[in-house]
Amino acid sequence: MFLLFILVEVFESMQRLNSHANLNYEKSGIINVAYVGNFLNHGFALAQYGSGLIYLLSRIDNISKIDVICPYKNNKYDMDLNIQKVNILETYNYKKPLTMLRIIRKIYLHKYDLIIFNMNSTSFGEGNLSNFLGLITPLILKKIFKKNVVVIYHSSVLTNDVEKLGYNSLYDKLRKVVLKFIEASIFKKVNTFVTLELYKNIIDKKIKKNRVNAIKIEYIEAIPTLLLNGMEEKSIELQYNKDIPRILLYGYWGPQKNLEFALNTLNELKKEGYNFNLVISGGINHHFKNYQKKFNELIERYKGIINELKGYVEEKDIVDMFKSVDLLLLPYSAPGGWSGVLSQAIFFEISVIGIEFPEYIEEAKGYGNVILVKREDFKNAIRDFLDDFKPLRSKTINVKEKIEKNVKYLNDLIKSRV
Repeated sequence: MFLLFILVEVFESMQRLNSHANLNYEKSGIINVAYVGNFLNHGFALAQYGSGLIYLLSRIDNISKIDVICPYKNNKYDMDLNIQKVNILETYNYKKPLTMLRIIRKIYLHKYDLIIFNMNSTSFGEGNLSNFLGLITPLILKKIFKKNVVVIYHSSVLTNDVEKLGYNSLYDKLRKVVLKFIEASIFKKVNTFVTLELYKNIIDKKIKKNRVNAIKIEYIEAIPTLLLNGMEEKSIELQYNKDIPRILLYGYWGPQKNLEFALNTLNELKKEGYNFNLVISGGINHHFKNYQKKFNELIERYKGIINELKGYVEEKDIVDMFKSVDLLLLPYSAPGGWSGVLSQAIFFEISVIGIEFPEYIEEAKGYGNVILVKREDFKNAIRDFLDDFKPLRSKTINVKEKIEKNVKYLNDLIKSRV
């Protein structure tokens, strides 16, 4: 009985705090925000998206502060984004799953008007328990503590073919059953944003009563590299004077990205007499560590057409990589959702040729430099590009205009949610 009394007191206190927070917002219009998820140099999956989101939020006048509740700093990389209004609160360790519970404690002890989770089913590290606890945390905060929680959810077993993405073991199939239940609970009980209208429509068909809407923040993954180079307020000048087109294959490589298909296609074009410089960059998707052997075999087999093998590209160097590229290829066998690589390419206004999927068609809508084709037309599309290639002499990318467009979009969205 005593324990029950304490729990009731805690619950009622939380309700009073929430009512006070809402009253303060109504009076002043100033809000405090908590962000839960990965951030540059603090975790990996969705860190670019999360870092871009935090920067855009920091530009909104009526947001007083943003607490970034994130994993402890990565040991491998030494880079930080110093953004005004932002406090980095290192809170949990994916290798110690029970530390995920500290998220609840941290939010319980502070007064936030809005709590944003940036996540998917594998964004909380490699462990099943840490991902399970991460996924249910917004449900706990929403239903038990009545917090104003929103989730940005990237890809779901309800919207994506996980078998085609490489998750096809018996264990993966069992895990899919559990995830369907958890994700459906989130979509029904917590205000959730998915990154594509396509995914909202799929969820609407599968879950009649849901709280899902679509969100589209353009070029968001390009923002961290701009910040690290001090370019967030500047225009970027692209100037080329070369006759040989530079082609880029870039991403976290795994079985669904079909590097072999791209290399074989380019090798055939080389044999036809086409000239280009090929750059391959990016690391191995940590969910498919066994792919490293396959990757190495492909690099060895096609080394004759590879001009540069960059490996993992530091965030700060992404600007220079895209500034020197004429064509990006997306040879994927299956889409994992919103493409961060495509988002970056669109920002830098480089040409893209990829396999058409509904996800990429929606993401690239309105951008004439993106060509999406059927798999059998991939080679012809590259050939056409090479036939028509004319060296770009100069181009100006108006960074400030693009960022301000997204700030206004987010500001209007938050006003409707707080």
